[in-house]
Amino acid sequence: MPRLTVFVVAALGTLAVASPGALAQTPRTLAVPGLEGSAVAIAGAARLADGGAIVVGTLGEGGRRRVIALRLRHDGTVDPGYGRGGLARVVESGGSRAVGVAADPGSGRAWVATGEGRRGSVRSLDGRGRRARRFGRGGIRRLGAAPVAIATGRGRVVVAYGDGCRGCRLMSMDARTGNVTARAQFGAADGLQPPGCAPASVTSLAVLSDGGVAIGAARRFGACPVRLVVRTAALAAAGGLRGAGALALPGVTQRTVVAGAAGSALDVCLAMQRTDGVALARSGLSDLRGAATGDAPPAALPETVVPGIAGSLVAVVPTGATGCAALVAGERATLVQAGRDGGAAKVTRLPPGVRAAALFRCRRHVLVLGVRRRGGRQEGVVSVVDLRGQRAQARAASA
Repeated sequence: MPRLTVFVVAALGTLAVASPGALAQTPRTLAVPGLEGSAVAIAGAARLADGGAIVVGTLGEGGRRRVIALRLRHDGTVDPGYGRGGLARVVESGGSRAVGVAADPGSGRAWVATGEGRRGSVRSLDGRGRRARRFGRGGIRRLGAAPVAIATGRGRVVVAYGDGCRGCRLMSMDARTGNVTARAQFGAADGLQPPGCAPASVTSLAVLSDGGVAIGAARRFGACPVRLVVRTAALAAAGGLRGAGALALPGVTQRTVVAGAAGSALDVCLAMQRTDGVALARSGLSDLRGAATGDAPPAALPETVVPGIAGSLVAVVPTGATGCAALVAGERATLVQAGRDGGAAKVTRLPPGVRAAALFRCRRHVLVLGVRRRGGRQEGVVSVVDLRGQRAQARAASA
C-alpha cells in the first residue's frame, strides 16, 4: 500500500503582536433555507472551485436527529438543484450526527463523516447531492469508532477517529471506491501524551498539496503545558507514525486549529487561543524535511498575536499569500484577520445572537456560518465578510 506523509500538530506559543485595526462594519447576514428546526448544529463546510461550499449539519434532537447537506453559492444563497429542493438528506433518522465534511473542489463530490453513538461512518455524495453508491457499500464506509475529523486531497479521503489520542487512528481510503489504502494508530509515542499528562484530542485534519497530512490536536490538563509539536512521519500499511522531525513553539493554549492552503508548496495555517488573545501563524513546512532526517534542528514558526479577543476557536482559513482568518465563538462571534508581518489586524463582529459554527474562503470574501434562535426554533445563517481592507472596499463601492 502507498505511504502517507503526516504532520502531527499539538498546540502552541507567541512572537509578533499585531495592533487590532478599526472594527469592520457588521457583515450582511442571511438565513439559510432548510437549516431550521428545534435544534440546528452546523458541523463544517468544504470549499468548492466555483467559490461555493458543501455545508453539513444536524437537525433535530435525540433519536429524531437528521444529517443533511446543502450547497452554498459564492454569494451565500442555496443551490436549489442540490439534493431535493436544495437539501440532500445524508441520514434520515436514528440519532446520527454530522461531524465534518470534505469535498473535491472541481466535481463537488463530498464525503460526510457521521457519528452514531460510539461508532461512525463516512458517506459519499456526488456533485448533485445523491449518494455515490460505488463508495464502500452502497455509498457508506463504516468505522470502528466515532470520527473526529475528515479531509480529502490527491484522490484520497483521510479520516481521524477514536477516543482522543489514547486510541486515535488514521485511515486513508480511495476517494472513489472507499477501499482502505493505509492506516495508523498514534498517541504517547508521537509526543501527544507526555508522562503524567492527559492525551491530546484531534481538532482538525488537512491533506496538503504534496500529499502530506496535517493533524491539529490540543491538550489542556492541570499544569501540563500545551505545545505545538509538528512531526514528519510516514503512515505505512504496517501502521504507525515514523520520523523525527519537529516544529515546536513554547506557550500554553486552549485549542489549535489547522487548515491546509492551496498551492504547490507545503503551507499550513494555525490558529491558537491564548490568554492574551488569538495567535495566527502560517508557514511552509518544507524545512521539516531536513529536521526529519536529522540534517537540521527543529524550526521556529513565526506567529502574530491579536490581543483582546476572547472565546473559543472554531476554524481557520488561509487568506491571500501570507494571511490567515480565524473564527472565534464568544459572547459575540468574531472573525480575526492578520498577516505574518505583524501589521494591523482586521476584526469583524458578527450580529448579536449568532453562534459561530464554520467558515470558508470565497474569492474576495469569507462566508461565516452560524446558528441563531428565532422564536422557539433555531435557524442557520451565513454572514458575508469582505476580505479586502477598508480603503479597497471604499474604492470598489465608489467605482
